[in-house]
Amino acid sequence: MLTLLSIAGYDPSGGAGILADIKAFAAFGCFGTAAITSLTSQNTIAVYGAYHQSAEVLRAQISPIIEDFEIAAIKTGMLPSQETIEVAAETIEANQIPHVVVDPVIRSTSGYDLIDDNAMRFLIERLLPLADVLTPNMAEAERLTGLEVRDLDGMERAARRIREMCDAKSVWRPDRQSAARRAVLVKEAILRMRPRTCSTTAKKSPYSVQRK
Repeated sequence: MLTLLSIAGYDPSGGAGILADIKAFAAFGCFGTAAITSLTSQNTIAVYGAYHQSAEVLRAQISPIIEDFEIAAIKTGMLPSQETIEVAAETIEANQIPHVVVDPVIRSTSGYDLIDDNAMRFLIERLLPLADVLTPNMAEAERLTGLEVRDLDGMERAARRIREMCDAKSVWRPDRQSAARRAVLVKEAILRMRPRTCSTTAKKSPYSVQRK
């Protein structure tokens, strides 16, 4: 059984963050571990507050997990500060994690800002280039790229732009042949349409845009 690590926030309602990740891991037959970046006060309607963990506390959670388990993949979610972003990036690099999914959590569905502009810029520079798969929603794709994302075409343009941003900043990793396999999935559950997936798969450029 593969062991996966979620580095993300804690949503007590179970709809997002580490609780949702652990359930997803289990659904695919994987053993889930987690490190909490922020304790949030929220339900399915709104976010009422977030109590961020320090880099030291986050590192103290991750280190024993890495020591005990062989981590097959890391999935990151809410990383509220430059310091916690750096801890996640260091963990990936130091342990040569073979598979990395980055959900660039910037704002909750209810509109609560979860990361400031400085941390977002650092996220783009430091963590996004390490990802195999990136999963922003429409609002996050807009903020990351500066493009208007209102429909399927906008989602695809944003996915391409994010891929280009990451490729321009990619760092060499000894456990990877290249960044050619990186995929970007722009998602949004607010579009109430018939389920549809649209993807373009250039030889070296996998993009995926999903409409729900």
